[in-house]
Amino acid sequence: MCGAFLKYRTIGFIKISLALRYEKTTLVFDTSVFGGIHDIEFKIETEQLFEMVRAGDIICVYSDLSEFELENAPEKIKTHF
Repeated sequence: MCGAFLKYRTIGFIKISLALRYEKTTLVFDTSVFGGIHDIEFKIETEQLFEMVRAGDIICVYSDLSEFELENAPEKIKTHF
């Protein structure tokens, strides 16, 4: 579960506001994860993973090296992402 909500609690005469947060999961992707969309063995899982990224359920982080490699990746991978 992602997001935040407030919970109020009264102690004596003091009303305390507690912010309860659920942090999003952050995953570090290397270049092979992006290529998995075109690999029969990993296609379904990769599509599910990137759907979670698009939906905002998880945060995708990748390195400058991965970005460079993606810029020079085959066209079929670049057009997908």
